[in-house]
Amino acid sequence: MHSPTPGQFKYSEEQRRSADEEQSEENDIEQEEQVRQPNTRDLEQRLFSMLMQSNLQDLIMHERYEEQKEQEMIELAIQESLKENPNVDAMDYEQLQELGERIGVVSKGFSNAEISLIPSKTCFSTKGDCSI
Repeated sequence: MHSPTPGQFKYSEEQRRSADEEQSEENDIEQEEQVRQPNTRDLEQRLFSMLMQSNLQDLIMHERYEEQKEQEMIELAIQESLKENPNVDAMDYEQLQELGERIGVVSKGFSNAEISLIPSKTCFSTKGDCSI
């Protein structure tokens, strides 16, 4: 066995320090990964929650839009109905005059004279029961 030279120990000590620093860095990296993993999970949970909230908001907005469209359609149908079948009870004299001019004369059926002109037959039964 030969005796070590003074530089040999110094080099070995530098190697040991370097190895200790590498080990320390590896430990730090492992700790960062362990710390990062829960943060990643937490981030994923937050992102999922945000996505769900966004989807819920989109659904609510869509439902409101559909309700608004349905209400607009109902209002349009009411307006069209009022044009075709106005509420004469709520009209004043001028509105009634204007309505009369616009729709003209409206027949509500045959007069009694016209009805009397329709041919008719009367049947009598001798047995007492009607065959009609």
